[in-house]
Amino acid sequence: MTDQIDKSFLKEMINVYDLLDPLTKDSVGGVEGCAKNKSDFDKINEIYNKYKDDYELDWSFNSTTLKIQFDHPSGTYSNFDKLLLNSSDRRIIPFSNFYIRDIKQIYLMDEEPSGKVGKYIKIINLYNFLKSNADHINENPIAYSLVFLDKKKLIITDEYEASDLVELRNLDDIISKFSDDVLNPKEKKHIFKKALVGYFGGTSEIKLSDVINQFDKICDYINDELDLYMSNFSYETVKKEVEKDKVDFTIRLNKVFSDIQSQLIGVPVSVILAGANLNLIKSNQNSSVLIFSVDAKNFIIFAGILFYAFTLTILIRNQHNTLAALKDEIDSHKKLLEAKHKAIADKFKGSFEQINNRYEHQKKMLLWIDCAVAIAFGLIFILFFYYSFENSYFSFLIMSFVLMIGLFKFYNNYE
Repeated sequence: MTDQIDKSFLKEMINVYDLLDPLTKDSVGGVEGCAKNKSDFDKINEIYNKYKDDYELDWSFNSTTLKIQFDHPSGTYSNFDKLLLNSSDRRIIPFSNFYIRDIKQIYLMDEEPSGKVGKYIKIINLYNFLKSNADHINENPIAYSLVFLDKKKLIITDEYEASDLVELRNLDDIISKFSDDVLNPKEKKHIFKKALVGYFGGTSEIKLSDVINQFDKICDYINDELDLYMSNFSYETVKKEVEKDKVDFTIRLNKVFSDIQSQLIGVPVSVILAGANLNLIKSNQNSSVLIFSVDAKNFIIFAGILFYAFTLTILIRNQHNTLAALKDEIDSHKKLLEAKHKAIADKFKGSFEQINNRYEHQKKMLLWIDCAVAIAFGLIFILFFYYSFENSYFSFLIMSFVLMIGLFKFYNNYE
């Protein structure tokens, strides 16, 4: 149990330390110093007389040299190493209020601690958390320790030093996770022990300082174990959600192609009709109506085909963008699953691989459709030149070469 030390007494002791100059330790670990003047000497004497009975003070005063000698009274320590020498003080806050002289930090039970004192209080909280999950507590004053049993046994002694007073940033979060009502106490204890014993592997005995200095990594290990348990607990729910998303994405991916099927049916028909209705310039050069020195009928057919090709190209590009947006949504769902259910995310890799395979298939289909449309209307373009201009054989070779170059560039730059 924490002993009571009045905070007014501690504040008066701080005044005593400030009034002594120089302030040193004597051979037995007490304190000695000289008051700066007679007035300060009298103030210290007054404080001594005020509290000597309540705190059993036994101080030595020399009015000639103004030297004062005394042992550190209860609730005051020269440094943290002195405080941590006592096993119980490493596990239990020794006094309701206390003061560490070398760092000039005070702990008051009704105020939020800070600095090294705050770190010390956090370590006390850590120890209590460990104690609440231990299978056995060895209360031997010489070797006080906590025992954890899982597949192996792990013993944690209460040893740590002032140099181990570090910030335990994740402590409150871990304590909070194991304090909620989602898991029953037995399950919580099992998960914590499994993680702690598993983290330290084959080590059978460690110090509390080992836990303190590796606490962030231990927290990650505990969180992984907790996530694994919670994920297994909700596996069926997650599985249903993934299967539902899989069906939904498959339907939407298939729709990318089915939405333009009716428009694509017109491509071969338009090519056949256009090719059959083009007039050859040699047989009609005296009787045909000309537009820009081109047979009017050929020009109108070519213009109509060009507009149809342009419309189909826009439509295919729009479907390609729809496919890309679906891919982003699929990736987003996958990342969300990995973040929320990291422990079981690998079990659903197969479902996402099937969706990705379907995406790649639809992407290739759009590529082939785009390519087929380009070839079809490229042929009409070549036929238009062949039928509409003299030196048609030379024009045919040039336009065929241009079409091949265009298709090659198209393949290389297709997204």
